[in-house]
Amino acid sequence: MVTDINGNGIPIGVQIPFTVINNNKSYKVKIGGQMTFERDAMNSGAAPWLIVSNNVINKYHSDAVIYSIKINAQKGKEQDVLNEVKLLTSGDSSISRTSKIEQAKAFADLKQSFSNLSIVIIIILSSIGVLNFINTILVSIVSRKQEFAVLASIGATKKQIKWLITFEGIWFALIAFVLTLIVGSGISYLVFNILHEYIGYGVFRYPVTSLIIYSGVVLLICSIFPGLLYKSISRSSVIEQLRQAE
Repeated sequence: MVTDINGNGIPIGVQIPFTVINNNKSYKVKIGGQMTFERDAMNSGAAPWLIVSNNVINKYHSDAVIYSIKINAQKGKEQDVLNEVKLLTSGDSSISRTSKIEQAKAFADLKQSFSNLSIVIIIILSSIGVLNFINTILVSIVSRKQEFAVLASIGATKKQIKWLITFEGIWFALIAFVLTLIVGSGISYLVFNILHEYIGYGVFRYPVTSLIIYSGVVLLICSIFPGLLYKSISRSSVIEQLRQAE
């Protein structure tokens, strides 16, 4: 049987020549069918992979060396089988072992490391973003003191002016949310594809909960800070504010 590992397109009935390495004898094996076969680190290479019986192997080489063994464990017995394989191979350093359980654990550890790194980056970038937002709003409010004083002099209440500034902060939060939804989602999916290409498995799950929490925190900050900043600079009377603006 020829497998789909480098064997697609080989017609049934074709005889494939091969040579036994240690005696340099050449033989031919006839293709009787094709089947799928999972590719992994043990069956890489450019030559087509063939599946034959023990009788065929013994015909060409009676003491052939076993190159690799694949074990499919019964569901729920995977860890028990892995423990037994570890016990059998622990004394032979020449035998390498690849287990899906161990790969999954390594992937989980890698995922946790990336998550921790992401949290640190998020905290740093969020802190920079919050400080930049506060500085921008503060400069905007201070530079518009005369405008706010004029609005107050013609009858606008502090509550109305505060709501105007708060609305600007909410608008800023909505812009940040849209950018995160478009740019952030694209970057997240790109990073996942890079990791998926490197690791070979994994499922992309959109971080809906994290996005909702992040959006809520940003909206809270953007809606509270502008009002607090305006309150801190508008404690004097309207006349004093007009004088200071002049």
